[in-house]
Amino acid sequence: MARIDPGLRRIARASARRHPRELAAVLRHTDVSDTPNVMVELEGAAIPQALLDLGFVARTHAGSVVTGQIPRDAIPALETVPGLRRAEAPRGLRRDLDLALPDAQVVSVHGGTPPRQGKGVIVGIIDHGIDYQHVAFRKADGSTRILALWDQSLVPVDGESAPLPFGYGVHYTREQIDAALRSPAAHAFVRHQDEAPYHGTHVAAIAAGSSHPGPIGSGLGVLTGVAPDADLVIVANTRSRHEDPGSVGDSADTLDAVAYILQIAAATDGGRPVAINLSQGDNVGPHDGTSLLEVGIANLMTAPGRVLVKSAGNEGTGGSHATGVLVSGVTQDVTISVPPDQSELVIDFWYSRGENLAIGITPPGAPPTSKRIVAPFTGTVALGQGVEVSVDADLDDPGNGDNRTYIAAQPVAAGDAVRDGTWTFHLEGTGVWHAWIQCTSMAAFRAPFASRAGTISIPGTTSAVITAGAYVTRSALGRVGKLSDTSGRGPTRDGRSAPTLAAPGHKIAAAQPGNHAIKMGGTSMATAMVTGAAALLLSIDETLTVHDIRDCLERTARADAHTGAVPNANWGAGKLDVAAACNEVETARRAVTRNTARTPQG
Repeated sequence: MARIDPGLRRIARASARRHPRELAAVLRHTDVSDTPNVMVELEGAAIPQALLDLGFVARTHAGSVVTGQIPRDAIPALETVPGLRRAEAPRGLRRDLDLALPDAQVVSVHGGTPPRQGKGVIVGIIDHGIDYQHVAFRKADGSTRILALWDQSLVPVDGESAPLPFGYGVHYTREQIDAALRSPAAHAFVRHQDEAPYHGTHVAAIAAGSSHPGPIGSGLGVLTGVAPDADLVIVANTRSRHEDPGSVGDSADTLDAVAYILQIAAATDGGRPVAINLSQGDNVGPHDGTSLLEVGIANLMTAPGRVLVKSAGNEGTGGSHATGVLVSGVTQDVTISVPPDQSELVIDFWYSRGENLAIGITPPGAPPTSKRIVAPFTGTVALGQGVEVSVDADLDDPGNGDNRTYIAAQPVAAGDAVRDGTWTFHLEGTGVWHAWIQCTSMAAFRAPFASRAGTISIPGTTSAVITAGAYVTRSALGRVGKLSDTSGRGPTRDGRSAPTLAAPGHKIAAAQPGNHAIKMGGTSMATAMVTGAAALLLSIDETLTVHDIRDCLERTARADAHTGAVPNANWGAGKLDVAAACNEVETARRAVTRNTARTPQG
């Protein structure tokens, strides 16, 4: 059983070989390339002294999971550290209301008695950032609704500081943002800016955009978010964007972001309930809730008044997942189409403990290979014609006890991209196998093994989060009411039902910089709808847990001709019904109040 995951071993091999292209692919933060990010899981509560002696610097403590940094040359020694259960290289994540609000039954809640708009609750947004000057994030007097903003990619200057205990990026307070808003040169005071396509601004506005009207003629007054009276905490999860355009931060930075939002919520008014929106994810990992990011989130979200909503991902039609059943003596040829200009190709195979899997690889234009990769194995495999792959084939994964073969193809010295065309993986063995392509790649599995099932991105496969799929509320193609084609499907690899439910997520109109609004689509938008709904529920009863809220949303979800019988692997429990969920929580709260009033005192 290897305690160091394939990502860390790949960093160590590339460092030992002094392979610049491979190092560039696996090290996402140039400012910390000598001490890359790492996530570890401990056997006890304290960090082992042997780990500290290697130069490990800790940041977030999420129960047994700790994020931090470690010198590259110390990575191999992690395998023998007493008290260390496992270690992972963080993985880069991708960012996975006019008609939408009525369809999700939000409008009746806003106009009810009393109106429910999220007052007293914090909505946390982990994304590319936000246009903090936008009217959607201000109060009626023009002051900000943002309690705190952490830009993880900025380097402090002129009195700025990084938040503790994280030690990187720049933290801005509500007072600093208000001072910037009063200035004609706001970005001289608060340097943070959202960046195209302004995904973070759009998501934040759907979840909690202000109900105050925008500039005359802007039409923004009707684009109210689900929880417009909630306060906001924003994390621009963007340290890797310059090395990996289109990405957001990696999994270690993301766990730091969750901890930061909870830290701000706990320090505000003696503690405030919080609903966190995470519209980003990754394909590499076990898809059963045992990745370190998922375990860390689960450890942080146990207390009442804390909920995290995760997008199901937009891999429903992307060919990112394949699965099959192997029979002894029969070879399955699994093909992948790789377009030009791909910087790397990462394939992650998972299969059950006690089964066996041998893999041969034939690159495009090469004769069939006779080599077979069999676990346990770790190293670099030459496939001929100048093509090589980094391989880690492990038995008894420390997170779940299953088996895994991780394969990464990277450019060789003669080229700048992975060889494009059809790659063929020749599989032999027994039992069920699953494989995922890294979400940063445009490569895709081909029939007959490509599968739309099992396409929910990590960390959406843990039971500690609410996972949102997306359906259509605006379309000229007769698709209104139907599930979005790209919406990630369940179940999880260990057979649990997913997603939790679906919400409007197609052509959703919401804020863009400059006090404008545009339409965007995807499970990111649906996730923001559900995050806002969770904030409304917490405004009624702040003692609710993530499990309470998930159960409530599932019980009150709507089924119709489009969803079919629910729950199912496409829709989860059905369509979001905010009014029904709020009514259920309100009824339960009133019942408790009546029972308490009737209880004799003394």
